[in-house]
Amino acid sequence: MKPAFMRGLGEKATRKAAGNAPGKTLVIRARLTKVDPGSQAARVFVGFGAGAVKIAMIGEIVDAASGKVLVRFAQERRSAFGAFGSYGPLFERTARELGEDVAELINAF
Repeated sequence: MKPAFMRGLGEKATRKAAGNAPGKTLVIRARLTKVDPGSQAARVFVGFGAGAVKIAMIGEIVDAASGKVLVRFAQERRSAFGAFGSYGPLFERTARELGEDVAELINAF
């Protein structure tokens, strides 16, 4: 799950430093609060979002130089549609999407 999260983060985060000027160093502290594989049977036989994979996290983005917390966040993603209802690809996609969400926050700074 971590590689998929980092891939999503790397795909969406942008560096804002101009020329040779050093950029601001940010520290991301995050903790998973929910990792639920859902129900493969519900995804296959019921559908319509039943049995969804759920991943939730809380975290904060900190300015490394000052230690000041710039933003605190909580985010949850669900994913219920995948090949044959298996949860491996769903976990990977959901973790990547969480990484993209956090990247959008980073881009604000």
